[in-house]
Amino acid sequence: MRKKIQRSDKFPVYKYSYKSKNKLISREILERNDTSHILAVNNGKIIVVRQNRFPNGFSLEIPSGYLKKGEKPINGAIREFKEETGYKVKRMIPLLKFYRDVGYNTQKVHCFIAKDFELVGKPNLDDDEILHTKIMSFKKFMALIKSGKIVDPPSIIAVLMYAIKNKLD
Repeated sequence: MRKKIQRSDKFPVYKYSYKSKNKLISREILERNDTSHILAVNNGKIIVVRQNRFPNGFSLEIPSGYLKKGEKPINGAIREFKEETGYKVKRMIPLLKFYRDVGYNTQKVHCFIAKDFELVGKPNLDDDEILHTKIMSFKKFMALIKSGKIVDPPSIIAVLMYAIKNKLD
């Protein structure tokens, strides 16, 4: 059973209930659109964005964005990558997917590897986005993760999974 208990465009909360062994169990769950995150790698360099995540300040992270209703994750990744960076990608390869927080949130995070990309223009940001595109070495980003300076969980997970799969330090 599902019942809306908080109305919000961005953060609707639903109460989910089910019976298990004659006991009613309920949880309040945040429902959010899924997101796509893009790790663009070329010759040991990656494209990152420095985004203002106020009130928490600036965050260095891989490009990402919310999927539109009915949009496939790979299509959202292609769209968001171009919108946030100005780069057009020729190949988008699935890396992994996971729940943002499986205990209270329905949002899935879809991570992709961008290959064969080229700069075709300027970023086309949403009105509420404050970010700057930056190119940095993969090793430097890894060092920033190890030092605790990267705080965006999907960026950390995607970069570490890429490093594991490719046997990188």
